[in-house]
Amino acid sequence: MKTFWSSLSLLIMLIFSAISLSCSEVKFQSKKAAEASCVGDGCITPHTYSWFEDGFGMCSVPCGGGIQTQSVTCRRGDGVTVDDSFCQDVGVKPNSSRSCNIQACSTTYAWNVGTWGVCSKSCGGGTQSRTVACQTSSGDTVADSYCTSSKPAVNQSCNTDACPTVYTYGWQLVPNQCSKTCGGGVEKFICKRNDDTTVADSLCTDPKPVVACNTQACPINYTYSWEVGTWGVCSKTCGGGTRTRSVICKRSDGQTVADVYCNGQSQPASQETCNTQVCPETGVQKTTTKTVPLPAVDVILIVDDSSSMGPDNTKLANRMGGFLSDLDASNVDYRVCLTTTDIGYYNGSPITWGSYSGSNWVSYGDHIIRKNTPNKSKLFQDTIKYIGAEWSSDEQGIKAMGLIIDNYSGSGCLRSNSTLAVILISDENERSVGGNQSWSTAQYKPLTAMNYPDNLIAKVSSTFNSASYTKPFIWNSIIVRPGDTQCESIQDSQGTPSFFGTLYNELSNKTGGHVGSICSSDYSQNLQYIKNRVVQTMPYVQLDCVPTSISSVTLNPLFSTTVSANGNKVQFDPALPEGTTVTVRYRCPN
Repeated sequence: MKTFWSSLSLLIMLIFSAISLSCSEVKFQSKKAAEASCVGDGCITPHTYSWFEDGFGMCSVPCGGGIQTQSVTCRRGDGVTVDDSFCQDVGVKPNSSRSCNIQACSTTYAWNVGTWGVCSKSCGGGTQSRTVACQTSSGDTVADSYCTSSKPAVNQSCNTDACPTVYTYGWQLVPNQCSKTCGGGVEKFICKRNDDTTVADSLCTDPKPVVACNTQACPINYTYSWEVGTWGVCSKTCGGGTRTRSVICKRSDGQTVADVYCNGQSQPASQETCNTQVCPETGVQKTTTKTVPLPAVDVILIVDDSSSMGPDNTKLANRMGGFLSDLDASNVDYRVCLTTTDIGYYNGSPITWGSYSGSNWVSYGDHIIRKNTPNKSKLFQDTIKYIGAEWSSDEQGIKAMGLIIDNYSGSGCLRSNSTLAVILISDENERSVGGNQSWSTAQYKPLTAMNYPDNLIAKVSSTFNSASYTKPFIWNSIIVRPGDTQCESIQDSQGTPSFFGTLYNELSNKTGGHVGSICSSDYSQNLQYIKNRVVQTMPYVQLDCVPTSISSVTLNPLFSTTVSANGNKVQFDPALPEGTTVTVRYRCPN
């Protein structure tokens, strides 16, 4: 009994000692937690391990020797499966398999093979299958494991011969093959086989696609050529007459344009001699002699005062003094009046040239510069500076001249028997240009009747001409000449957009005037050409009758000009300069 109590006491001491060692860190836990037992790692009572067998299963065969298997694992005392190494000290690991049903079998087993089924494809390689079952000698189906020989194949390949080719056809777009480069074309499609071979369109049964392409408008590329009319009636039946025909420059759309567009092509003659045979001597012999008198010239200067014209008006002002000096030297009775292309502000009225109060220029004064006007050159320069270059955006030089004729005939700028010489300087065109004469999409103002060259020519004729007098009219232009894109770019850089002066160019051509470039660095040469034109003022000599024949026309001094007869007039082109004596010998009817 003493031994029992001694053992019990020792056991109690060990338990308390274990509690004291393993639970030393629970002094702040609840009393219940501190009194809990501690088993496992770090505890006085460690885990225990043992092999666990879950029992052998069924034998793999009912006879003839099979195999039974079981799961064998190492488990901790609390039932957790662990690595086998934890059980290495608890004995040899039990077997996980063993032999079973080793007695000889009284039943035999064999494979029962069915017939092959239908192939999955008729060509090109398919598969077919059959039933293969392990059966007893009595016909019962058992697990495949009862049959010891290799199991026959259940599936096999079949119909491995290549299939005959089956083609399909469809339309395919050909890139970058639009039927037109502009103006709306259609894309090109070709018929393709499914092996990418191009075939005849007839093999594609679907409708051929129609797809629009390059629908942008085509640029208009005009061509120009001379159009020649038929010869008219000869001016004389004998003795050498002339006949004329129309020779006009035409655009490819039939529009008549200025002759400059046909430059580079040989211009057909518009006049030729005819009936050159000698006339029989009939009628009364006459001689008419005339000397060209001192010419009178009215110069109308029309300047463009838009913002891009500052440098150009300055060049004109710097050289105008030389032009006036040349007129003085030519002994010409001239008058110079000034207006601008801005009819909205000036309405074609002559602008005063100003005057000087001491040495200071003032804006009031006479609106005519004459041969005897003092300080002409300086007056011209100061007046141009005063006008400036910033007012107008709608240039109408042709209409401005028409308004002077209509409204300012009493200004003294236009005399009855004088040459009318207009000098226009502008880097734009009439209204820059709209209406039927539109040459650029950037031009927007519609033209009126007074903006056309032919209208102004007719106005001069109806206002000044009579049966015995034809007023010489010369329109001179300093402009961006048609086709001069380099000059156009230079003017564009100075302010507002510039334009080819097509209508001003046409008016100069029709009146025999000069066309100069506004981009010239010095206008001296342009003004010299203009001076030479304005001092030639005798376009014809009027005879006493409509002659039956003209035997001779003599000029003294000699002058290069074309002589032609028109009714009772002998005409000269270009007109004769002052001081020339003309003698015409001719016959009048009896």
